[in-house]
Amino acid sequence: MHDVLLNPLADSPEKSRGAIYTRREVVETILDLIGYSPESPLWEKTVLEPCCGQGDFLLPIIARLLASYRREHGSMFGAASPLLSAEFA
Repeated sequence: MHDVLLNPLADSPEKSRGAIYTRREVVETILDLIGYSPESPLWEKTVLEPCCGQGDFLLPIIARLLASYRREHGSMFGAASPLLSAEFA
């Protein structure tokens, strides 16, 4: 599986500069494979974002988290919302 996900990046010009950017479809596939889906109560999970830089993983993680919470609770900013007390490292 690893080769299937990373092979398209092998000859990218970014690699020659020492930078690798994960394509959005690869990020979405990885999140799907680990079960990080808006149909789950994602606000109960802890996520370690594996990269730094452009937010290739972080932005889809946040989008899925918000979609999951909206799906279950409607509003994200109620008085008892766990999103208001989220910790970011």
